[in-house]
Amino acid sequence: MPALAQVRVFDVPSEEASKSIPELARQADVQIVGPGAPLQSVITPEVKGSYDVVVALEMMLKGTDLKIGRTADGILTISVPGQKNVCIDRGESMTNKSSLTTTVSWFAMLFASLQCAVAQSNDSQSVETIVVTGVRASLQSAQDIKMKSSEIVDTIVAEDIGKLPDNNVIEALQHVTGVQVSRNAAEANQILIRGLPDVATVVSGREIFTSTGRFMTLQDVPAELLARVDVHKSSTASDLEGGIAGLIDVRLHRPFDFDGLQIAGSGRATWSNLADHIDPLASALISNRWQTGIGEIGVLLDVSYSKTHYKEEILDNYISSQSIEMASSPTACTYDASKKCAYIPLTEGAQSVLGRRERAAVDFSAQWRPNQNLEFYTDVFYTRYRNPNSVDFFVGLPWIGANPATATLFPGSNEVKTVEAGYYDLTSSQSFRSKTDTYQIAMGGTWTGDKLTVSSEVAYTDSTFKQTGYILDTHYYPGDPPAYKADFNYKGTGTPYMNVPLAAVTDPANMVMRQWYDQWSKQSGNEIDWRADATYEIAARGLKSVEFGVRYGNRFAQNRGDNTGGQDCDSNPAESSPVYAQQGARNLSAACASYRRVANGRDADGNIIWNTVPNGPAVTLNQYPGSYHITGGSMFDGKFGITKFMAPDPEYMFSHVGDLRQLFGLPATAPSDDLTQSFDDREISWAGYVKGNFDFDLGSMPVDGNIGIRLIDTSATQKAYTLVVTDHGATASTPVTTNRYSFDYSPAVSKKDNFDWLPSLNARIKVQDDFFVRIGLSKTVTRPTFAQLNPGLSLSASTATLLGSGSTGNPNLTPVQSKNADVTFEYYFGPSNNLTTSLFYRRVKGYIGSYNTEMVIGGITYQVSQPRNGSDGDIKGIEVGYQQFFDFLPGIWSGLGVQLNGTYVDGSFQNISKYSYNAVGIYEKGPFSLRVAYNWRSGFSEGAAPGGGQNPQTIYAKSQPWLDLSASYKATDRLTFTVDATNLLDSYFQDSFGKGDLAAIYPRDTRRFDGTVSLGLRYRL
Repeated sequence: MPALAQVRVFDVPSEEASKSIPELARQADVQIVGPGAPLQSVITPEVKGSYDVVVALEMMLKGTDLKIGRTADGILTISVPGQKNVCIDRGESMTNKSSLTTTVSWFAMLFASLQCAVAQSNDSQSVETIVVTGVRASLQSAQDIKMKSSEIVDTIVAEDIGKLPDNNVIEALQHVTGVQVSRNAAEANQILIRGLPDVATVVSGREIFTSTGRFMTLQDVPAELLARVDVHKSSTASDLEGGIAGLIDVRLHRPFDFDGLQIAGSGRATWSNLADHIDPLASALISNRWQTGIGEIGVLLDVSYSKTHYKEEILDNYISSQSIEMASSPTACTYDASKKCAYIPLTEGAQSVLGRRERAAVDFSAQWRPNQNLEFYTDVFYTRYRNPNSVDFFVGLPWIGANPATATLFPGSNEVKTVEAGYYDLTSSQSFRSKTDTYQIAMGGTWTGDKLTVSSEVAYTDSTFKQTGYILDTHYYPGDPPAYKADFNYKGTGTPYMNVPLAAVTDPANMVMRQWYDQWSKQSGNEIDWRADATYEIAARGLKSVEFGVRYGNRFAQNRGDNTGGQDCDSNPAESSPVYAQQGARNLSAACASYRRVANGRDADGNIIWNTVPNGPAVTLNQYPGSYHITGGSMFDGKFGITKFMAPDPEYMFSHVGDLRQLFGLPATAPSDDLTQSFDDREISWAGYVKGNFDFDLGSMPVDGNIGIRLIDTSATQKAYTLVVTDHGATASTPVTTNRYSFDYSPAVSKKDNFDWLPSLNARIKVQDDFFVRIGLSKTVTRPTFAQLNPGLSLSASTATLLGSGSTGNPNLTPVQSKNADVTFEYYFGPSNNLTTSLFYRRVKGYIGSYNTEMVIGGITYQVSQPRNGSDGDIKGIEVGYQQFFDFLPGIWSGLGVQLNGTYVDGSFQNISKYSYNAVGIYEKGPFSLRVAYNWRSGFSEGAAPGGGQNPQTIYAKSQPWLDLSASYKATDRLTFTVDATNLLDSYFQDSFGKGDLAAIYPRDTRRFDGTVSLGLRYRL
């Protein structure tokens, strides 16, 4: 039987017991069974604050002769002394002074009426007890939380210990009304609420983050540890600031959540179809609580481990920046107006993304309650994430050796659709190993008096992200043109086609080493925060209570890394590049022997003249056994020509990295850090709030809610370095050994103070007992990330595959502000049945975007990106949701249920899908449960395209469907078997340069994701 009792925060008004006790049961997620008539004559006092469920019930019945008991099944009972109670006869009884605790659960809510079998006139009343578990229980509990919340909240509650409705947090959240997700590397990795990604994340109500980020990477938290996830769409003054889109609160378990000893575990094996690998997942929880001489003590330990191999396949076209002479084109050539030219993509390629995710987490919690009024706790939370991954690239260059006689155009355009080409192509392996470790320890306590409740907490968080990466590029000559046929939109699918000869692209003797990138980075962050909160009860109605509090945060963020530029054998060393010395060493290296450049004086402007003087053979992969591999499987099942290709081997690059560095003329050791990649930020913030909770009547309609304001004062100091390139001038007579340029690192320090005030109002109007209208008004802010505030400038020289680039932050950025208005209409017609509608409006000021600026430094052109506060914008829309179980249907059909929701969002920002919807079919009857979930979002803008092409300058994603399935069979009260499947539709992600008719002419990416099938079990004592 699910164990379900814990300390809860109650807000039960003083009223007739036949009304107040059901309210207590709903707020506690417990089942209470009692006599109907005797409760109608009892008026219970108000109960507000944090109490054990039994203690709260004792407070309500104090002064009456009603007796509290508990059945063997853990059901709380209320009876009249002297009358036989068949409920109590089945279990154990307890008086109002008993210390026996009740049974409560986050996961299998027991919700029933207040009708018990009490003997009256020698006849007994029948008892109707409905026990719900699994999906229905989780939805019922989530609905109860939504109904009683003081703000606009949607909740996902775990079906059982270790089981969210989906396999990870973000996948589960995609089914919440108004939530959209994006996927990358075969996983949902970004969440948007009503079109915005700026979502604050907290764990059990406290701030947490990943390395130098503002928020935590939610996919790093194993779903098996979670009790529930709350999505706050409106805010109150007591909420942590930081998310203009909303706040996500990830709730973990504590020992007082359970009644006594609790042991549970789960295991699962998952097969991924593209990666073709079976991986494990395991989790375990043990918790207990004891009455001791110093009060009640509880201890809980919850651990989780999972490993997942994944694969993603990508076919892509890049910007249309090249041209070929073609008489049928309507466009004159830029270099000769008498000729006609057609445009062609710079590259047409394929990518095979392979990786392994390992996630481990530990949640430890201890609670101590010396007496009824005082409680202390210590929480320790740790997450560990490892992600070795690699991307193998085939980079086709169809404009080199293209045969114009074989070319065709897209109708009505000057853009090439098909051509026979391929004289010179590239392959590449980009391999990275990243790891993240996040620790958090928190200690706090709560004291509850008659009218005053005071709590305080201090927490320390430390998070580090480290990544090492190596990139080795090769080129090959596939043979005399035409080597293959290119079709940039094959059969109107929006996907490129290239029938590259397999023999040419899988022969290591053809693959000549060309470029080497050596990259590492380390990001770390820590914070000490302290808060104190208090609630003072004033009256039963009107201004019921006042809450106030203060929070101090001391946050530090640090970044270190090397220069991310590469060593390109087939390019002239750039004298004004900050890595000129490395380029000179590369120029003399063994890897670049067939490309050797020799300085042959200077021209009239003082620029070095480079002559190509090869003095050795090309270095090919076959000369280094084990240095290469052929991509596995058959890309897109061979539908688009290319199926596999050869690329450098990631494991070889890591195991022979010293040898490869020396091969390119570099030291065998890792490169030193580049000061322009470094920053140190310190941010200190003070926040205070006051919030009044009210309850009054508007005519015949009760109204409750809160009004308040939060004030935040933030002081930040950023320290970084900017690269200064000084040209000392040169003439034709200046020796080539004389350094024309010098490079200096200038410290860049900035200080910034911000003061924000965030008012909020939330009101719930109870038009009827089952129909609510909510109104939410608030102002929210999101601070810039630490990387965005970095005042330093870093530069990377151009290579064969990358343009010269640079990046800099902007210390003058201001927090993004949003003024929000929400109205919801909520109709509840059963424990898990509802029909809801939400209208929302956001006025966003100073939204931060990244902008590219062309800068010429030392004669080199760099595309420098910098974040800026953009123009203001509006987001508005409507959400509609419907959820129902069809209990009224006969027989087996009564197990059917459905969740339907849809969202319309109108806004000018990136990543906003105008339309999205979810359709979830549920069947739960007896031991069997089935859930089929379909998710769809319409196309959206991904932002600006890279410059340099004639293609449209905005990238648009197409609509995305997704279908998952989850089923379980409860073999015994303790053992459940599970089956889960994801991506049943083999869904693709596709985007294009431009939309509408232009999308067919300028297709960009087609991505294929893994589908998974999992078999598992859950066990609990």
